[in-house]
Amino acid sequence: MCVVAFWIVLSRILNLFFVLRSDHYWKIEYSLIFCNHKITTSLKVKILILFNLVNLNYNKNTPKGTFGF
Repeated sequence: MCVVAFWIVLSRILNLFFVLRSDHYWKIEYSLIFCNHKITTSLKVKILILFNLVNLNYNKNTPKGTFGF
């Protein structure tokens, strides 16, 4: 499942470049990670921090209502 978490984080970073951000998928990714009990708490915290940093960076650099180009 750590591999799945890695791909989820990687997809979030790639989404910043390809502008495929969707809040619906964002919630699904959260539930995939945080409903899985095999992932340790420290890894969940690290993933959460990374998600928030990526999301804040996206929101800061992209004007609302545009595709970011």
